[in-house]
Amino acid sequence: GGEPCEFPTRYEISTILFPPTTSQTILFTTGQTTQIYELPKFKPPVITVRSDSPVNSLAISPDGNQLALAAGKLIFRNFPKLERTIGDPALQSGIDWVTYSPDGKVLLTAHRLSPEQSVATLRDAQTGQVLLSSQIFPYINSLAFAADGKSIAIGSNDGMVNLLDSVTLQPRFTIPAHTGNVIRLFFTP
Repeated sequence: GGEPCEFPTRYEISTILFPPTTSQTILFTTGQTTQIYELPKFKPPVITVRSDSPVNSLAISPDGNQLALAAGKLIFRNFPKLERTIGDPALQSGIDWVTYSPDGKVLLTAHRLSPEQSVATLRDAQTGQVLLSSQIFPYINSLAFAADGKSIAIGSNDGMVNLLDSVTLQPRFTIPAHTGNVIRLFFTP
């Protein structure tokens, strides 16, 4: 039920996210802009955050208090006010994808080394500091934590999905999943 909503934008919507703590808010990422809307009103945006580069992905911590944006750099904001919280963006480059662990203590990011290569990186969710980096993979297009937090899946532009141990980042196995880019990955709950 409900009335359809129209989101006026000239950019492709790359991410739509519902925070875990409310059903009355939705986040959209388009180009270099992330906007928060209250439902069901939907207009105008409650808050807008702009970045220097396009936002490839965003994630909200499981407790709903922190937002992480991957826009070539890792940007942390509190939620829902979106005030800058932690991290020194000048020291972080090449961050294209981000997701939180189920317990919210760890961030998993894809760090671009070149247009063809990436590494998966575990980071402290409170400080953004690197805890561990994986081996080099073809460019990583997507990341996901298993619901139990024990495994990580990464999807690459070579059509492969790699399953890794979430503590050591050691590969468990590789699945030839697609003939092209693996754009999004999700584990079932």
